[in-house]
Amino acid sequence: MLHSDDSGKGKEVHSAIPCRWPTPVGRIDTTHAAYAVTCAGYSDASPSELGYLLCKPFYQTRRENTLLSIQRCGRLWCLLVQRLAEVLLSSLARLVRTGCVIAALAIGIQAQEPRSDGSIPSEEILQNWLRSGDPRLEAWGAHDVLLTHDQKLVPDLLSLTEKWEPLQRQTCTAAPCSVLSQDQLDARDAMAATLDTLIQMKMMVRGEELRNLAQDLDREAAILLARLPDQDSTALRLDFYQSPPPPSHAVQYVSAALLALQPPPGFAADLLASIKVRGIVQIVLPGSPTTGWGTSGGSCGYARHVPRRDWPMTGQYAFSNKKEDGALLVVGGVDPLYAVRTESTYYTGDDCTPDIGLVPEGRRRFVAEMLGVSPDSLQWKTSFQTRIEFKSVDQTDADILNFLQKEQQAYRATANALFDRELMTVPEAETSLPEIELQIDDERGPDAAPIPALANLPPRVRRVKFPW
Repeated sequence: MLHSDDSGKGKEVHSAIPCRWPTPVGRIDTTHAAYAVTCAGYSDASPSELGYLLCKPFYQTRRENTLLSIQRCGRLWCLLVQRLAEVLLSSLARLVRTGCVIAALAIGIQAQEPRSDGSIPSEEILQNWLRSGDPRLEAWGAHDVLLTHDQKLVPDLLSLTEKWEPLQRQTCTAAPCSVLSQDQLDARDAMAATLDTLIQMKMMVRGEELRNLAQDLDREAAILLARLPDQDSTALRLDFYQSPPPPSHAVQYVSAALLALQPPPGFAADLLASIKVRGIVQIVLPGSPTTGWGTSGGSCGYARHVPRRDWPMTGQYAFSNKKEDGALLVVGGVDPLYAVRTESTYYTGDDCTPDIGLVPEGRRRFVAEMLGVSPDSLQWKTSFQTRIEFKSVDQTDADILNFLQKEQQAYRATANALFDRELMTVPEAETSLPEIELQIDDERGPDAAPIPALANLPPRVRRVKFPW
């Protein structure tokens, strides 16, 4: 219906409907759901009147914000459907009203996309993103919470960690193949952003959640594990140390580092006994020149990702024993461990980058930690090589056994020192020596008679053939 105002120009009104949508004050913010959802003002409107209102947004002037038209139109569709339902089937009215609210909220969420200008949305919108179930919006929500340090939204971040379930890998039978689907990768990227915000805001995550997170976000879980009080997390640390969920090398290493600072009963014996010492004995002819030996290390490159424009840059972590500017101390002690933060739009934990693992040398250094001494002061290493000149079979066997006994005497000295500090019992000290994996190389030449296998090897010594 058109009426004329005093200026003679046509002006659009509809007096039959008593209520109006609230008019925004000032500039309309296209990222906020600025209009309350209510149907009460149109409860007496007829379907024909509502049909008129559905067309109204298309007569808005160009000066009016397009989002207002979209939101009005979407809400009025809801109202029309509701009114028709009340006329046709009153018993479905409540369900239709619920649909009205859901549809209006959906329109609001679509209007709440992250801004390209980098401005931060309201707390309400950030909360909606964190509760949306959309990994990309969750990542943006976590990213912006970190920028604002909004403590009120921390419960929403923690709620996401509580809902996390370990990702199920698929079996790859041909290349190229990813063990995780794209949806799973997106979910992990979003959780990495969530954990980054919790780490940077110095929050703690419960042990129950860390168990689920460790398999997929190993480094972040390790950092958060170090924040738990000792008295509340010893059992969890022991579980991660003894049976880490694969491939959670960082969680196992950090668990061992924390346990070495406050060793529970049985830990020292288990740690010492779990060390495998690699030894090579070279049998040579008298006067033979010394030859070098070693192992070749594999190369490991950094994975390169093209940044995603629609995802935020979030923190990714790697570990180092060297302190760098801005590095986060994870575990102190003889060998402090630091977390170095970089940023990416992807989770980088799967990249082939140098990192930590509970290798034999790391275990030896944790033994030194428990003794309160420098690792260099221990009189044994986790690998050795020696040369024995062959004169006879009996002489060669005796020289090998004497060498092994000297090695094991050094291990016993360490076990006794742990006993003196009440970190081991007497039976543990007698049975918890490192295991020697022994390779004997006969380098006398092809014409030399074979040396019989050495009999009666000492306990905790095993003959092996290294694949070097």
